Amino acid sequence: MNTKTSSPIFNDSSALRIDIAQLCRELLSKSWLIILFVLLSLLAAVIYLVKTPPTYASRAVIEVDQEPQKVVNSQDRNRDDEDFKSEEELNTIAQSLMSDTLALRVIKANGLDQDPWFAPPKKSGVPYSDSELVGLFHKRLTVTLRRGTRLIDISVQHADPKRAQELTQSMVKEFVDQIFDQKLSVSKEANNFLTHQADTLKAKLHNSEQALQDYREKNHAVSLEDKQNITVEKLKDLNQKVTEARSQRLKLEADVAAIKQGKAKNPEQLLMLPSVADLPVVVALRQELADKESKFKNPEELRGLQESLNSTLLNAANMVVQSYQAAKTTEAKLSAELKDQESAALELDKIAIPYNVLLREVEADRALYDSVLAGMKETNLSQNLGQRFTIRVIASPMVPSSPVKPRKLLILALSLLGGFVVGSALVTGLMMMDSSVREVNQVEELLAVPVLTSIPRSKRKHLDRSPVVSSKPGSYEAEAFRSLRTGLSFLRAERDFKTFLFTSANPGEGKTYCSLNCAAALAQLGLRTLLIDADLRRPTLSKALLTSRKAPGLTACLTGRANLMDCLQTTDTENLFVLGAGERASKPAELLAAGDLVALLNEAKFNFDRIVIDSAPVNAVSDTQLIAKEIDLVFLVIRAAKTSRRSVSAACNHLARATHSPDAVILNRVVRRSRDHYHAARYARSYVTGAGHRKSGKLSKNGSISNGADLY
Repeated sequence: MNTKTSSPIFNDSSALRIDIAQLCRELLSKSWLIILFVLLSLLAAVIYLVKTPPTYASRAVIEVDQEPQKVVNSQDRNRDDEDFKSEEELNTIAQSLMSDTLALRVIKANGLDQDPWFAPPKKSGVPYSDSELVGLFHKRLTVTLRRGTRLIDISVQHADPKRAQELTQSMVKEFVDQIFDQKLSVSKEANNFLTHQADTLKAKLHNSEQALQDYREKNHAVSLEDKQNITVEKLKDLNQKVTEARSQRLKLEADVAAIKQGKAKNPEQLLMLPSVADLPVVVALRQELADKESKFKNPEELRGLQESLNSTLLNAANMVVQSYQAAKTTEAKLSAELKDQESAALELDKIAIPYNVLLREVEADRALYDSVLAGMKETNLSQNLGQRFTIRVIASPMVPSSPVKPRKLLILALSLLGGFVVGSALVTGLMMMDSSVREVNQVEELLAVPVLTSIPRSKRKHLDRSPVVSSKPGSYEAEAFRSLRTGLSFLRAERDFKTFLFTSANPGEGKTYCSLNCAAALAQLGLRTLLIDADLRRPTLSKALLTSRKAPGLTACLTGRANLMDCLQTTDTENLFVLGAGERASKPAELLAAGDLVALLNEAKFNFDRIVIDSAPVNAVSDTQLIAKEIDLVFLVIRAAKTSRRSVSAACNHLARATHSPDAVILNRVVRRSRDHYHAARYARSYVTGAGHRKSGKLSKNGSISNGADLY
């Protein structure tokens, strides 16, 4: 019984990765394709250079210089030069050189619409439109602003070098003329506009002045400003007088109330009243009394003067009352007069409001009219043709001596580079799209199982009729199968495996070829080897080795109609026996499942040292899965550069579900002289053939050397 456990399911998780070493090897192997693209690219470049006529370019250099503005308002004359010198404005001037209007002027001025090189006649005979002519001219015009300078390069291309010079000169001339025409047109438009505005403002000013005059006559307000000034002065004077009268009245009012209430009856009390004490006669008597008191010490001498003062004080009470009445009357009159004056001022203000409105309109219209007149003086035709910049030719265009197109060296270099890049990209793309297994390291990375050998591609037409290890023992293929034989002895050396199964993912990958040569290589070691054709659906091995296809074989053994030893057939290789598939089975899978395959294998193990089985492709049918569970070692044959990773992963998954994953892989039909393999090394050919054809010895039919030395 086979006690091996199943391995994990394999997944094709390989992404599109680029191995630099593999890419380099692929580029080297497909170098012929890259060289082909390079040659085709060079051929196309040469054809282009031969058929393309030379094109010449003449160049002129102009300088954009600053000049004072003349058509500006007086407020803008102090504008800094930095605004003009900015890169944006210089770029604007450079872009104006590429305007469609200027291009059309140059075309018409030089008759380029009739130039067959510039405008080849159309097949339909329809003439070119202005937009088409401008588009053709722009393709041959180059305008470049030199960074950090005020210099602009102008270049025009033509097949005739003299014509290229003329076109460049015409370009500069037409640009200057265009600027002149534009400024002249702008100046005329500005002058006409200002004249129209002046007439309009003049009429408006006349109407506003007439309205002001009519209002003055209607309201008798010829000297309204003087009346307002006089009224304001009167109001100020009356207001001050009313304030003073009110203050005087208030000052006397308290003293009069004290007198009327009897609070000031005697001279001493009356003298305490401010209005009485401030009377001039009282002040004079008191001063006189004070002077005499300092001179005369006798009271008798002062008595008459004191009595006169007392009498005056008694009479002063009546004088205060009279002064109060007079102050009150004066205040009333002044207040009435102030009210009248305020009413007059209000009436005057009502008249002044419309008057001021009309006056402001007159002043505004006069200011606008004066500014327009000033602008008309500044924009007269003798001054307004100036501009903010002038164009000066720094380098005049010359007749070119060598063409600028086509640039032969550059085109040839680009064609070389382009061919190499396209060829390399194609090889890289093909490599990335190729999902097949090509190298040993790809197999080991994908399956994590060893690759026992790489079988190089054989040049023989019929690979299955005779083992290559016998027919051509000194070939690369024979050496590869001897390496396989050696690898079997080291694979799981702890056990002596006898049964080997060869299968593949898809048909046509070389499993029959590998199983036949592996069995022959084992037989050359002196091991009795049995080769079983277990591909009951397409028994390729039986057709190649057996003379009779109806001879009893595996089918008869499984059905019990024949014995194993009776069905065996010998081969030209010593110790190698073949068990053919036998007659065709109607249901191969059921036969393998129901037949006594275990007994058959046990009998074969008893009579033979090694048993090699060629089975059906594992992805095509389930026959191999039924056989693999009874086999010691399972080998998966992969055809290099054909079998896809997905097919290999699917085959491994099928085997893993049935019994176990493949024990090893055989990479078949590897391209010769590939730099990835030992067989293609420069010394391999001479080494292998030298070992197989020694002058001192001769290979026998079974692959051994006549002198007995086994170099394999």
